Amino acid sequence: PSRIIYLNRCATGCVVYLGNENSLTQHSSIVGGTSQLTAFPFNDTDWNNMLQCVRDTYAPFDIQITDQDPGSVPHWENIVAGTYEEIGGDAGSGIVGVSPWTGTASIIPNSITFTFAADPYYAEVDTVNTLCWTISQETSHSFGLDHEDYAPDPMTYLEGNLPKRFQNVAEPCGSDCPPNGSSRRRASRSEERRGGKECRS
Repeated sequence: PSRIIYLNRCATGCVVYLGNENSLTQHSSIVGGTSQLTAFPFNDTDWNNMLQCVRDTYAPFDIQITDQDPGSVPHWENIVAGTYEEIGGDAGSGIVGVSPWTGTASIIPNSITFTFAADPYYAEVDTVNTLCWTISQETSHSFGLDHEDYAPDPMTYLEGNLPKRFQNVAEPCGSDCPPNGSSRRRASRSEERRGGKECRS
């Protein structure tokens, strides 16, 4: 499989089409139909710092993190832009990232995952490191990684020091719900900020 993850800031906006997972043709099973996403809303410094954070997170695994479109070369893509509503999601759902998910430890080649950078949530928190956290979690679902309740790892919903890095520890998987999709939502003010989970049917 590919070792390239393309982070797409949709600098002039971008379009994703409904279909089987294919980052080469911008098709995703997650979107509700042809979807136009607005651009990454933060500045170039934030983008570059976020990009380096994701590179550091994946550094132990020989994964290339790029913000240059690989074109026809097989790759995974994370769209770091737009909102959940822009891909057909319910308004007010609080979802700030989403990925396809098989429910098993299987790879989803050439998948597109989403980090909804235009959600107001990201302006209220440590923007760079929180985007890095969501990107790392959502892209890893396409490698078959599940959630876990271990705060230092990006596969968690638990708060803790940022940035989060992949941990080589024995932790149980599955702070999750049934297969078919995986998404991350912000919680209400009365809950832990990332204490929620919503699955797609």
